[in-house]
Amino acid sequence: MLESFDTSRAVTEPLNVTVSEASPETILCVVAGEVDLLTGPILRDKLTVAIGGTPSHLVIDLSGVQFMASIGLSILVEILAAQEAASRHLAVVVANNEAVTHTLQTTGLDQVLDLHAALAAAMMACAGPTNIEVLHDA
Repeated sequence: MLESFDTSRAVTEPLNVTVSEASPETILCVVAGEVDLLTGPILRDKLTVAIGGTPSHLVIDLSGVQFMASIGLSILVEILAAQEAASRHLAVVVANNEAVTHTLQTTGLDQVLDLHAALAAAMMACAGPTNIEVLHDA
Protein backbone atom coordinates (compact mmCIF):
# COMPACT_ATOMS: atom_id res chain seq x y z
CA MET A 1 0.00 0.00 0.00
CA LEU A 2 1.32 3.44 -0.92
CA GLU A 3 1.54 6.01 1.79
CA SER A 4 0.53 9.57 1.12
CA PHE A 5 2.45 12.54 2.37
CA ASP A 6 1.90 16.26 2.50
CA THR A 7 3.72 17.99 -0.36
CA SER A 8 2.24 21.39 0.40
CA ARG A 9 4.90 22.21 2.99
CA ALA A 10 7.56 24.55 1.76
CA VAL A 11 10.93 22.94 1.23
CA THR A 12 13.80 25.11 2.35
CA GLU A 13 16.02 25.84 -0.61
CA PRO A 14 19.72 25.19 0.02
CA LEU A 15 20.56 28.29 -2.03
CA ASN A 16 18.57 31.40 -2.86
CA VAL A 17 19.93 33.77 -5.51
CA THR A 18 18.14 37.02 -6.29
CA VAL A 19 19.32 39.16 -9.18
CA SER A 20 18.05 42.71 -9.68
CA GLU A 21 19.06 45.98 -11.28
CA ALA A 22 20.30 48.15 -8.40
CA SER A 23 20.96 51.12 -10.68
CA PRO A 24 21.16 51.67 -14.43
CA GLU A 25 24.83 50.64 -14.36
CA THR A 26 24.89 48.08 -11.54
CA ILE A 27 23.42 44.63 -11.04
CA LEU A 28 22.87 43.34 -7.51
CA CYS A 29 23.03 39.63 -6.76
CA VAL A 30 21.98 38.59 -3.25
CA VAL A 31 23.04 35.07 -2.28
CA ALA A 32 21.74 33.21 0.77
CA GLY A 33 22.22 29.63 1.89
CA GLU A 34 24.97 27.18 1.07
CA VAL A 35 27.35 27.33 -1.89
CA ASP A 36 28.59 23.80 -2.46
CA LEU A 37 28.98 21.25 -5.28
CA LEU A 38 25.21 20.89 -5.55
CA THR A 39 24.30 24.58 -5.58
CA GLY A 40 27.45 26.06 -7.14
CA PRO A 41 26.34 25.48 -10.75
CA ILE A 42 23.08 27.30 -9.99
CA LEU A 43 25.01 30.30 -8.69
CA ARG A 44 27.40 30.22 -11.65
CA ASP A 45 24.48 30.14 -14.11
CA LYS A 46 22.62 33.02 -12.43
CA LEU A 47 25.74 35.22 -12.30
CA THR A 48 26.73 34.39 -15.87
CA VAL A 49 23.26 35.31 -17.14
CA ALA A 50 23.26 38.48 -15.01
CA ILE A 51 26.48 39.80 -16.55
CA GLY A 52 25.88 38.34 -20.01
CA GLY A 53 23.73 41.17 -21.33
CA THR A 54 24.72 44.79 -21.32
CA PRO A 55 28.02 45.16 -19.46
CA SER A 56 27.28 46.34 -15.94
CA HIS A 57 29.08 46.61 -12.67
CA LEU A 58 28.20 43.80 -10.30
CA VAL A 59 27.64 43.68 -6.55
CA ILE A 60 27.42 40.22 -5.02
CA ASP A 61 26.00 40.20 -1.49
CA LEU A 62 27.29 37.11 0.34
CA SER A 63 26.25 38.24 3.81
CA GLY A 64 23.51 35.56 3.88
CA VAL A 65 25.78 32.66 2.87
CA GLN A 66 26.05 30.03 5.59
CA PHE A 67 28.67 27.82 3.93
CA MET A 68 31.04 28.35 0.99
CA ALA A 69 32.92 25.45 -0.56
CA SER A 70 35.80 25.81 -3.00
CA ILE A 71 33.42 25.89 -5.97
CA GLY A 72 32.10 29.21 -4.63
CA LEU A 73 35.61 30.62 -4.62
CA SER A 74 36.15 29.38 -8.15
CA ILE A 75 32.94 31.06 -9.28
CA LEU A 76 33.99 34.37 -7.70
CA VAL A 77 37.33 34.21 -9.55
CA GLU A 78 35.55 33.41 -12.85
CA ILE A 79 33.13 36.30 -12.42
CA LEU A 80 35.95 38.67 -11.45
CA ALA A 81 37.84 37.72 -14.63
CA ALA A 82 34.71 38.27 -16.74
CA GLN A 83 34.05 41.65 -15.13
CA GLU A 84 37.65 42.76 -15.63
CA ALA A 85 37.57 41.61 -19.27
CA ALA A 86 34.46 43.78 -19.77
CA SER A 87 36.09 46.73 -17.93
CA ARG A 88 33.45 46.50 -15.23
CA HIS A 89 33.76 46.41 -11.46
CA LEU A 90 32.94 43.59 -9.07
CA ALA A 91 32.25 44.42 -5.42
CA VAL A 92 31.46 41.74 -2.84
CA VAL A 93 29.51 42.31 0.39
CA VAL A 94 30.66 40.02 3.19
CA ALA A 95 29.42 41.95 6.26
CA ASN A 96 30.71 40.14 9.36
CA ASN A 97 29.98 36.74 7.88
CA GLU A 98 32.67 34.38 9.20
CA ALA A 99 31.57 31.57 6.87
CA VAL A 100 32.66 33.73 3.93
CA THR A 101 35.40 35.95 5.34
CA HIS A 102 37.36 33.06 6.86
CA THR A 103 37.33 31.18 3.55
CA LEU A 104 38.39 34.26 1.58
CA GLN A 105 41.17 35.07 4.05
CA THR A 106 42.46 31.50 4.13
CA THR A 107 42.78 31.41 0.35
CA GLY A 108 44.09 34.97 -0.06
CA LEU A 109 41.10 36.02 -2.13
CA ASP A 110 40.42 38.77 0.39
CA GLN A 111 43.46 40.48 -1.20
CA VAL A 112 42.10 40.04 -4.74
CA LEU A 113 38.40 40.81 -4.42
CA ASP A 114 36.93 44.21 -3.55
CA LEU A 115 35.26 43.29 -0.24
CA HIS A 116 32.82 45.47 1.70
CA ALA A 117 31.13 45.24 5.08
CA ALA A 118 27.97 46.99 3.86
CA LEU A 119 25.87 47.03 0.71
CA ALA A 120 25.98 50.83 0.50
CA ALA A 121 29.79 50.81 0.40
CA ALA A 122 29.81 48.18 -2.35
CA MET A 123 27.34 50.20 -4.40
CA MET A 124 29.51 53.29 -3.97
CA ALA A 125 32.56 51.32 -5.15
CA CYS A 126 30.71 50.55 -8.37
CA ALA A 127 29.84 54.22 -8.85
CA GLY A 128 33.26 55.55 -7.80
CA PRO A 129 35.35 57.96 -9.90
CA THR A 130 37.54 55.25 -11.41
CA ASN A 131 34.49 53.31 -12.53
CA ILE A 132 32.83 56.42 -13.98
CA GLU A 133 35.96 56.93 -16.10
CA VAL A 134 35.70 53.33 -17.30
CA LEU A 135 32.11 53.97 -18.38
CA HIS A 136 33.16 56.99 -20.41
CA ASP A 137 36.02 55.10 -22.06
CA ALA A 138 33.82 52.17 -23.08
